[in-house]
Amino acid sequence: MAELVRRREAAPIELVDAAIERIERVNPQLNAVVWERFEKAREEARSAQLPQGPFTGVPFLTKDLGCTTAGEPDSGGSRFLKENGYIASVTTELARRIRAAGFINLGRTNTPEFGAVATTEPLAWGPTRNPWDLERTPGGSSGGACAAVAALMVPVAHGSDGGGSIRLPAAACGLVGLKPTRGRISMWPSSEWISPVSVQGFETRTVRDLAGCMDFASGSLAGDPMPPPAPARPYASEVGADPGRLRIGLWTRLPAGLDATLHPECRRAVEETGKLLESLGHSVELAHPAVLDDPRTLTIFERIWPVRLLAALEYFERKLGKKAGPHNLDPATLYWLERARGVIATDYLLALEELDAFTHTFAGWWHEG
Repeated sequence: MAELVRRREAAPIELVDAAIERIERVNPQLNAVVWERFEKAREEARSAQLPQGPFTGVPFLTKDLGCTTAGEPDSGGSRFLKENGYIASVTTELARRIRAAGFINLGRTNTPEFGAVATTEPLAWGPTRNPWDLERTPGGSSGGACAAVAALMVPVAHGSDGGGSIRLPAAACGLVGLKPTRGRISMWPSSEWISPVSVQGFETRTVRDLAGCMDFASGSLAGDPMPPPAPARPYASEVGADPGRLRIGLWTRLPAGLDATLHPECRRAVEETGKLLESLGHSVELAHPAVLDDPRTLTIFERIWPVRLLAALEYFERKLGKKAGPHNLDPATLYWLERARGVIATDYLLALEELDAFTHTFAGWWHEG
């Protein structure tokens, strides 16, 4: 699409109109887009001030959780915010970069309340359906984004991921989903220190498109607390490049101590992937970081994320001057809030320290041997 615009074979307004027509035709069955800004998008598409970037004129959708634009609604999938007409007061750095890249945002996509669960069916907006099978979920929490991209409403959409919220729905919808390294995409004005498990990213249909999005979105701001090393070259340059012979670790079971069963189809998919990689000349062996089997690892997320959820809710309560409760919060949110209130401050700080230790041990595995 971007290439068509660059060659003047298509105008941004044509792409935007086509995407809007597709959304209006398909969304009633899917409920992927929950807030639209179609007329604003058309105005931007016609504007002579449309930013000239790598994706000028390409239609886009933003997850209704983070990545806000000042003056536009932000419900976070919550009845509490929706019913009180919450309006974002800041434009995040990622939203600014998306705009500077030339994307034209058509609206916001459905998400479970505050991204709290792995399906997308908030009481505020109702369930999103999987475009491959309307009786199934697209997963979550970026379920609306993935359903929209899989249904060809837009070629790419914004997502976010703390415990699988990009990767799970990407798998459920047959898309490409990556959880970037913390700090790779600036979270400003949020801080990586206070939201250490969640990152921003994208849902696409091809690796090429995801690489292009990572190229414009990556990079820290001055003052960001944990900027990772810059890549040696653009991500787009890696698409199709020969990686050489790689050593690849394969993991065909769940972490020790996890009260769950790995589905045989999941195990078979991993094993078949390993065989494919071997046929391409790589060295594949059963191996994984031992820290993943440490029982303490399973408790880190559960002591950090609920506390951050409670802090976020209290922020919105202060901004709105109202209290949330069982009458306007989803059951899953209430469950996590109850868990958060059982975490004392010292335990929260200990969990952050354990996360830091896990990160170093986990990353260090790739340098062993």
